[in-house]
Amino acid sequence: MEQVLLCLRYVDSENVKQHKVKEMFLEFIPTNDVTGVDLSNLILNAFKRNGLEYCHVVGQSYDGAASMSEHFQGAQAYVRKECPLALYVYCSAHSLNLAIADSCSQPEIRNCLGIVQSVGTFIRNSAQRTAVLRDNINQLSTLPPHHKKNLLAMCETRWVHKYEAVIRFKEIYPAIMAAVEEFKLFTTKKHPIKLYSFLIH
Repeated sequence: MEQVLLCLRYVDSENVKQHKVKEMFLEFIPTNDVTGVDLSNLILNAFKRNGLEYCHVVGQSYDGAASMSEHFQGAQAYVRKECPLALYVYCSAHSLNLAIADSCSQPEIRNCLGIVQSVGTFIRNSAQRTAVLRDNINQLSTLPPHHKKNLLAMCETRWVHKYEAVIRFKEIYPAIMAAVEEFKLFTTKKHPIKLYSFLIH
């Protein structure tokens, strides 16, 4: 069973002097049929259910899968037959995802992200280590008092979270290294290899 997520971007023109572009979730549509014509029917029927007139649809955006984007047999082609103004644009979020996924296959980037994730997991898995890191962050004069006092987890599917996790790691790096040095004083026998690998990197 597949699910089609349908979102709507529209212009709110209630205020004549100020138009706002808004986005809203329309619905999840379960389906077992994933051909271009079947998917286009799901989309067009959803328009009808929600009272959307075809003549007002001026754009459509999906990923690059053939069933969605193919010039003659893709869903976008069938939708455009009913909505002539609905220009198809390749989804920029999917383009970004593919570009970043490709860049992460480079050893330097892959290893960097691996270290950020491993260090964060190692510290967050212990209340004692988390407290030591927080104390070292508090001693950093380069950070404002209100700065967040923790490392962020890296989400595998949301790239903006990886970006935020790497930026946070970079900002508090001196505190992380100081904390890792302190961990040597109370670490258990099962952690030394992991601990020293952090110091080497």
